[in-house]
Amino acid sequence: MAKTIEMAKKAWADKMRFAGPRWKAGVEAGKGFWKKGVAEFLGVSEGSIDPTRVSAYEAGVGRVSADDFARAVSGKEEKYGRKLLEGLTV
Repeated sequence: MAKTIEMAKKAWADKMRFAGPRWKAGVEAGKGFWKKGVAEFLGVSEGSIDPTRVSAYEAGVGRVSADDFARAVSGKEEKYGRKLLEGLTV
């Protein structure tokens, strides 16, 4: 059976159905990496990143539950398929 964009969209939707808990665990475990990544991107030391920005990021991540994330990505397989097609074609 040939693989198609429709199969990719279905696979993405199936994967996203259970992505909430994995997303939440990942962002909770990686909070410290945000500050490091921003510092590297800006070419500055981690100590120069505004602590209030770090706190705001952590608070924002804390407010989004696994269910919130799952609802946000639910039903977006058409958008995923469109963006995949746009990204891979000229």
